[in-house]
Amino acid sequence: MIKHYIMNLSAALALLTPVSLMALEKDGETWLIGSADELIEFAQKVNSGEASSNGYGDVYARLTADIDLRGRETDFPMIGTAGLPYKGDFDGQLHSITFNLETASDNSGLFAYLNSGTVKNLCVNGSMTVNHNSCGAIVGNASGFASIQNCTSNVDITIEAGVCIGGIVGYSQGIWTPPYVRIENCIYTGHLMGHTACSAGIAGWCDKGGGGYQTIIKNCLVTGEFDVEIGNDYNHIIARGETPDANVTNCYYVHPTGIGVQEGQEVTQVTMEQVQSGEACYLLNVSHYKWGGTARSTVFRQNIGEDKVPVFDPLHGVVAKIGPEGYATWAGGDFNIWMEADAAHVAEGVKAYAGTVKGHSLLLHPVVVMNGSNGGYVIKGEPGYYSFMPTNEEPTDVENDLKGASDVIDPRWGTYYVLAVMDDVLGFYRVANNGNGIDSHTANLANPSFDADVKMLSLIFDDETGIEAVNGAEPEVHGGIYDLSGRSIEKMRKGVYIINGKKILR
Repeated sequence: MIKHYIMNLSAALALLTPVSLMALEKDGETWLIGSADELIEFAQKVNSGEASSNGYGDVYARLTADIDLRGRETDFPMIGTAGLPYKGDFDGQLHSITFNLETASDNSGLFAYLNSGTVKNLCVNGSMTVNHNSCGAIVGNASGFASIQNCTSNVDITIEAGVCIGGIVGYSQGIWTPPYVRIENCIYTGHLMGHTACSAGIAGWCDKGGGGYQTIIKNCLVTGEFDVEIGNDYNHIIARGETPDANVTNCYYVHPTGIGVQEGQEVTQVTMEQVQSGEACYLLNVSHYKWGGTARSTVFRQNIGEDKVPVFDPLHGVVAKIGPEGYATWAGGDFNIWMEADAAHVAEGVKAYAGTVKGHSLLLHPVVVMNGSNGGYVIKGEPGYYSFMPTNEEPTDVENDLKGASDVIDPRWGTYYVLAVMDDVLGFYRVANNGNGIDSHTANLANPSFDADVKMLSLIFDDETGIEAVNGAEPEVHGGIYDLSGRSIEKMRKGVYIINGKKILR
């Protein structure tokens, strides 16, 4: 009798206890999230304090697939609470989360509260209907050392009530010591509409927490449209926040809507044509200046003609610029770490050359596949922007003295030559050791074996075999006269010479 009672009681309790069909798993200390069920369970664990990956409350997670939350929004509690904000590292791995979210409280977003945590490599799609304050598509409330990196928001936001609304972050409050809140390499393409104050494409409101820059926003693009009823000037394209509460650098926007740009911030308007042509992608990859040189990244990628806006997928092309002279240099540096062969295919309409030193000339050999790890190349084509695509093909096997780097080179520690035009003559010119640094991701010739007093190397393209006849006339000489071995010649006799990078018959 007692046994029968216990069995019946156990069955009754089982009916009262919710049965979870979710199967959230870990890879070491990192939670793996690949479905709507797993994302909901993950949010519950974060908000209850069960998800901590270490003794400090940090939570590590990464997406393993695209996730569609549509129809499950009422089950999703948002990630992080005021008492237990998200800390740690959430890596979207370039996957997307799609939702149609209607806010039920202040500080709403995919992440309600983010404090001293990082959200990166994530795309969010869908819509938000906002009836509360401090709401953002990715993060509602960002504070402390919060960081949002390499994220895209394609979320349309309808504001029925509330203030401090952002396409990426709603409300941002840093602390008085660096590194503050950082929003870097982010894109907003959605439609922001309704009636509010303090709304923006990136961060709705940047507030101070005690002096100094509290929110750093850099390398961001807004292509979304704004239909916000404005009763004041508290809505801005990139971010709302008086200097020094926000420090905005190298950011761009497309649509002029009457919404302001905060004075003192580095925000530039571009056209959609500039975005689609690759120009905006090229500009966004400017990281900073170091020793007078420009440090570029390869974070933003774009397959020109296919991608309407830049993306973060490393399998897409790195955008390079050929200037008005029709020449430039290219070097991969940190071009691609995902592929077995770190190489790039030469863009259509462009010729690329490896270079070897011959005397006081640089002999340039055509290549089809460029080395992306440390090789440098001269590229030639019509002025414009081009996508250099990563490939698993092996680089063209040719001797190459040109190198490149993913960081700015300090010319004080060696002898370097870079491509330049001086007195209308294109060549590789020596960089003064007290001059500007050498830009990253550009080709250079380092520490050649000839005397350091050589100021310039003539360019000889060995796929251009034609010889220009001068018929006894003395050609105008810039940068010296050389024989075919690259030796400097004081006086021409009969024969073939290299003058201004061309073969001349005397």
